[in-house]
This record gives sequence, C-alpha cells and structure tokens, in this order.
Amino acid sequence: MRQQFAWLLALLLASGCSLVRPPDRDLIPRDAEAGVMDAGDAGPDAGDAGDAGDAGDGGGCPMRERRETSCDNGEDDDCDGVIDCLDYDCRGIVECCVESSSTTVCLDGDADPTQRFNNLTGVGMADGCSATERLVDFSGAYGAIVTESCQPITFGMRFTAQFEIVTPCPSGPCSDQYAALAFGPTGTLLSGRYDSELRFVIGADRTARLERAGSPLGTTLSNLPTGATITLTVELQPGPSELGRDVLYLLADVAWDGGGGRLVDRDTPILPLDDIRCQVAGRSQPGLYAAIEGKGTNAVEVLGPIARVERACANPSQFERFGAPPDLTAVEACAPGNVGAPALAGYCYEDCSGSASFQWDLWVDGSDRPREDDAAAFIDFGVCGARAQTPGFPGTGAIDWEGRGAGTLLGAMMSSAREPTLLPDYDDGAGTRVETLGYAYAWRTTMGSDVHEIRGGELLRNPGAVPGPGTLLVSPSTATGCASVREPLLLANLAEATSGHRVDGGWLVFTCDRGLSGDTLGVVAVDDSFGAPMGAVQTDFLTGAIGPYASRGVFGAAGYTEANGAELTLRLWFLARDGAGEVTLAYAQGRGPLGALPPLEVYPANPILRGDSQDLGGSCDGACRLTGVSVIADPNAPARGGDNVFVVARSRMTSTDLLHELVPLLQPRPFD
Repeated sequence: MRQQFAWLLALLLASGCSLVRPPDRDLIPRDAEAGVMDAGDAGPDAGDAGDAGDAGDGGGCPMRERRETSCDNGEDDDCDGVIDCLDYDCRGIVECCVESSSTTVCLDGDADPTQRFNNLTGVGMADGCSATERLVDFSGAYGAIVTESCQPITFGMRFTAQFEIVTPCPSGPCSDQYAALAFGPTGTLLSGRYDSELRFVIGADRTARLERAGSPLGTTLSNLPTGATITLTVELQPGPSELGRDVLYLLADVAWDGGGGRLVDRDTPILPLDDIRCQVAGRSQPGLYAAIEGKGTNAVEVLGPIARVERACANPSQFERFGAPPDLTAVEACAPGNVGAPALAGYCYEDCSGSASFQWDLWVDGSDRPREDDAAAFIDFGVCGARAQTPGFPGTGAIDWEGRGAGTLLGAMMSSAREPTLLPDYDDGAGTRVETLGYAYAWRTTMGSDVHEIRGGELLRNPGAVPGPGTLLVSPSTATGCASVREPLLLANLAEATSGHRVDGGWLVFTCDRGLSGDTLGVVAVDDSFGAPMGAVQTDFLTGAIGPYASRGVFGAAGYTEANGAELTLRLWFLARDGAGEVTLAYAQGRGPLGALPPLEVYPANPILRGDSQDLGGSCDGACRLTGVSVIADPNAPARGGDNVFVVARSRMTSTDLLHELVPLLQPRPFD
C-alpha cells in the first residue's frame, strides 16, 4: 500500500476539502444489521445484514491497521466492517478498477473537431486517426494541441503516447527542443502557450522527465535511443493519502525496444484532488485537459494517435459529474418556486434488439411559492414532467427536454401532489420494450394539513399521455404508526420471460413520518397495474438504528431491482439525518430469489455523499443540503459495463439567494 510521503508533500496536502469526502469512521456502525427489519408479507426478510456487518463485532476483528493496507487479501485490515475493494481506502487502487472504455485522441483536427491546434504540422495527418500519422513540426518556437473536453479522472485514467527522437541535440541552442504529453486545468493557450500542471517531456537532449508546474519531479532518464519508438505510459489514479485526504497518485513509465525506465512510482501522491479541476461552462468539475506540446522542427516527433483508457472502480463512494443540471424550461409550470423531488426513468421503446430507440422521462415537483416556505406553511405543490428521445442522457439545452402534457401533470398546485416516482413496465414478454410507465406520488389528504397518502397507477409512455389521479396505495390509516406517508419509490418484481425478464407488479417503498421518533422506510407489495396494494404494510423496513449518521431517521429512498437468472438484486439508496440534522446519502443492497424483495445489507462505510460534496459543484460557503435523489441503471449498456445515473436534488445557500438544484451524477456499477 501507500508509503509515507515526504514532509513537503504532507504540508502541501494539509489544506483544502476532499473531492469525495471519506466516510467519518466514527459514523461507521459496527453492526450493519441494526435497523434493517423483516418486511413480513411485503416480501423482504431483512434480519441478516450480512458478513460485512459482523466484521467489527466484539473481538471478532483484531484491529491491526488504521486503514486498509491490502485491497486483495480478503481481510478487514482496519476493522471498519468493509473488506478490500469496498473499503473507501481502496477506492482508487488499480486492483479495484477495471479498464472500461478506450478513446483515441487524433492528431488530425479535420478528423476530430474536438481538438484545438496552434502552429502544428505533420505528415500522414490527412489519413485521419491512423497509426501512420506523425507530428513533425512545432513551428520552431512552440506549438500545442489541447483537447476541447475535460478528461474525467474521478475513476482513474491511463494515457499512452509514442515519440521518436529524430535529431538529437545533447547540447547547444537546440537542446531545449522537445515534445511532451501535458495535463492542465484549462483548454486554451495563454499568451500562445499551454499552462500545464503536469508535463511528461521527451527531449532532444535524449532525456525523459516529469515536470510539475515547470519544476522537475521524480526521476530523469538519460541516454534515450535515437530513431526508436519511445512509448510513454501515464497512469492517473485517485486515492486517499495516509492523512486520509483525496490525492492523485501517478505512475509514469517510458519504454523502447530493449530498454526503458520509470519516471515516477505509483506510490507517489502528486496533487490534492481539489487542485485537479476543469472549468467547464462556468462550473468546476474534477478532471484535466490533455495536450501535446513541443518546440522544434524534426527534433522530437509524435507518432500516431494518443490512446486514453478510462477506468471504473468498485466503490459506492465514487461519483462522476457529467454535464450541467438539466434545463427544465419545458416544465415552466413548476418553475416559479423552483423544482425538486426528481423521478428519472430511461428505457427502450422500439427495436430494442436492433438499433434501439430510447426515451428519458424526468418528473419533478414544484410550487408557485418558494420551496423553503414549506417549512413554515402548507404550500401547494404540483408534479410536472419532461421527456427526451435520445440514446444518451439528454443535454442541458431547453430544446433537449420537452414537456409531457400541458402544464402540471398532477395536483395543479391546488391539491398538493408531490414527490413522484416512475417505473418502466417492460411488457413485451421479452423484458426489453416499454409501452407503459408505473407511477406514484404523495397526495395531501386535506387542505391546510401536512398529512399525505400515496396514490399510483399506470400511463402510456406516449408524449401526450397524462396520468390520472391514480388509486390509493398506502395511507396513515393502513401504515401503523405513521402520521403521514411520503416520498414513494416503485420497485419492479421481475419475472423470467421468453428472453430476459418482465415486470410483474412490484413493491412500493415509502417514508413513514413518525414525528420526533425519526422517519423510517416502509414497504408494501403492489399489483401489476401499480394501482392496488397486496398484502400487509410494513413500516420498519429500514430504520435509523443503522448508525449515528441516521440517528434521526431515514427517508427519501431511491433505487431499482435487477435480475440475473432466478436471482433478484435490490440496490437501494436513501437519505439519512444525524443528530445534528445533517442529511447525507447512504446505500444498501440485497440479493435473493425472484418473487420476493431480498434482505438488505447496509454498506458499513455509509454515508457515501454529503450536501457539500464537490462532485455536486458550486460553492457551499453557506449551507448545502441534500433534499432528494433518483437513481436508475443506465439503459444504454455503456462501454464501462454499466453505470448508475443519479439526479440529485440539493438546496444551496449563496451570499444572496437560496438555490434549489438538480445535479446529474454518474457512478460505475456493479461495485460488489
């Protein structure tokens, strides 16, 4: 594992906030079973939280280390209840990551318009992104090519570039000629030069070296061969330092036929992750721009395209910001008092075994008065919806989302419908095509009251389809001990079909408002029309007894089920409130046979996301609070082998205003 680093770097890393905050070890429960209850007739039998929760019980785990020292020994080295790759300490370790997607960065601007050029010429470049292209001329003085897009490094990245020293110059005026692979926070040239944070240099003086902000770092290799292909491999890997801070670890190798060497070892922390951020559309996000830069003509040449391999790492504490919050101009009826409580659905609706046509639905609730007024008065909410037909998650422009129906879908801001949930109903018998959506929402039972019930039903996915008021699924009269029921989540009961699986009814998870006793999560089974409950209502499916981070209750569940043969997996995220009132996001999962909601195992290193996480963007000089979340499995089977798509609702206090934001995040899966 990591070695203690030099005192200078320790001082460098001593300030700043974490990119993805490590869990507070005092908040990690030693018994992950606590608070997970048997859901009775609703399906779950959650009395066993799994072996991970038992790892810290009593004297069963002799504490040997203050942090996980090996990520592949099958042991809980630091007795925090989490083993190997699931431990936050292992979140950036190469052993816990897989190569998930590869990208070729061309040297030909005509072939790849996402590149910017300055004073560069080459041979073979008209062939586009080919192995024969060669960058030969940096126009004597200086030249650079910079990627237009920020290269995400949240999960780690490997870059490979090839060079050739054509005209060596060990001394004299030409000895400063070079070619380099560089990384920096901006995608533009400043005063004609690229302002790099890290630069890997192959020099005409036959050296290879690493520079950070212009100063040497690591080992300088000498006597590189002339006329040979020199391959530079750079591994950028985030991970926690010995001090518990998020830093960037770096491995850089140079190799040629018959030789090579290492510029910097993997155990060396180079930069705090707080310092590794791109400015994109006025917002800061984790990542770096990549560049090829150099000086001289026919001195050091760059051969062929640059290869980039992105990693996906197995830890539920890792998130990647992708894109800006969606522009919901299409749902203006919800805009006056800001929107919240997102419900996201993504699915195929046509030719699902071929080219496939995808649709995204995003429902939110909103009011004609500021959302924050809800804490002091009974204001009216309505549910609005938008849709987009595009393979990837829609862009941020107003044209990318169009309104579903006219105005408010539910509630009309006169009867207070809020907190929607959506579930695609795979109803073609092959478990692929969606024609209908199940939905549910919280409905205020009486004007001037804060008592809600949950209603639900089914509607066509067609653009003009508008949901009806639905039928009663659960209310305080059927949920024992609940003063009100809110924040529904529909989960699919998946049954084996001709090929794949189909939806055969499901379960409704909801928040049970117990007043000062702290909220809990309840559950009840629902029929295949999502309009009628089946069996008894259980109100202690998940409770705040899971740990101090949830001592004042759990609420606002999000997640989904997925099937593998005859086995069902439940992935459940939920909000938790601690004794100080801080709201964080936590995770649990379970596996069992099809037809029953499986028992839950709570992730011992909860919470996994806080309101002030830099992944959510924006300054949190004031208060930042999580208010809701929706999570789905990306329906597009992305190259990384599967992603979770999050839309996180957050309130953020600035010096002048209280903002309510919807922030999209991405997370590799599975991490188990």
